[in-house]
Amino acid sequence: MKRADFSAETKRIIASRAAYRCSFPRCNATLIGPGMEPDQVDNIGECAHIYAAGKKGPRCNHNLRAEDLQKPENGIFLCVKHHTLIDKHKGAKYPAETLMLYKQMHEHRISEELGHISYPLMWVKRITVVESPLLKTGMSYDFTKSTIIAGTNGTGKSILMEYVYTALSGVFSLREKRSRVKLRIEMSNPIWQDVICIIENQSVKYEIKGQLLTFCPFSINIIYLRESNGRVKGDLINWIGAQMGESRSFVKSLIDGADLSHSYLVSNVWMETVRKRPYEEIRVKLKKRDDDKAHASWTLGQFSGTERYSVLFDLVIGYLRQMSRYKNTLLLIDWSQINTFDSGLMNHYFKLFHDSSSYFQTIAVMHTLWKDVDWSGWNMIKMTKAENLDVKLR
Repeated sequence: MKRADFSAETKRIIASRAAYRCSFPRCNATLIGPGMEPDQVDNIGECAHIYAAGKKGPRCNHNLRAEDLQKPENGIFLCVKHHTLIDKHKGAKYPAETLMLYKQMHEHRISEELGHISYPLMWVKRITVVESPLLKTGMSYDFTKSTIIAGTNGTGKSILMEYVYTALSGVFSLREKRSRVKLRIEMSNPIWQDVICIIENQSVKYEIKGQLLTFCPFSINIIYLRESNGRVKGDLINWIGAQMGESRSFVKSLIDGADLSHSYLVSNVWMETVRKRPYEEIRVKLKKRDDDKAHASWTLGQFSGTERYSVLFDLVIGYLRQMSRYKNTLLLIDWSQINTFDSGLMNHYFKLFHDSSSYFQTIAVMHTLWKDVDWSGWNMIKMTKAENLDVKLR
């Protein structure tokens, strides 16, 4: 394979997004400044490949095309010292997932300096299985800003998502009610925080430096899109809430607070109360983005299934983009309805998930990766029964 080197324009983008400073944690060295002559600029930084540019380079990924390796998403701006450090021993100490997180954390810090955001970022970096009746002990799963968990049925994808949600929310959410699960959680803040999570007897506890806590030490707002149990009764407010396991009051806040400037289908959404007694019923009304009629409106009930799911995504993403400017936010997706989307919808939404102006972290489960979707910059966790499940205990 021919080396997939960065173009001059791509290097400029990578360096500019890093503010021409080293992206390695706690380095932050300025790598651009005046040259020898009054009209010269001296740039001593280097654009390193996250996944190797050639088949013999560190962190080689044979599944990526040359054009994917040449995109800005695959580059991290470093000083010479740290570029050398990450490539030593074929990059074994600094896997691609770690470098993606370094890049994203650094760009977050630059955004904060520009006045975009003003809170300490906290994303989940790694979860290690210490004890579990289902997943193999010792398995570690690395996460970045945008992570896909891929695998066929029965490989443990949903189990891992349940562990992530329970550990980071402090709310027991395992199908195996009598399980004893012990996890090591590493967070980025940007200093790594190492916490032990113990899930037992339908309760969640945490251990930090030998001290046992009965409350969740993480301040993270989580939206968890998952399968609803059976037919949902009531109006479409209830239906939206069932997809996230949230209350009616939360759904109302979501509708009122969603920024729809980047939506796919909906340009405006509002609620109209149909009745209050004997029970409250609210009609969700919308205006389509491509509707030329000034006063035309639709109800969510008039939409097809796929359109309804698209509206839900528009609302959730719009709400998360607003919330994540002020609070640490995580989106979890383990929801089969996503498979009703075509590649155009998938590209639109997954680009927004990974966009640097969306400050929330995304972890999504998929059966297979869509070939027509641009996965540049996404971290991939591929799960198999042999590698991830402890079949002896099942």
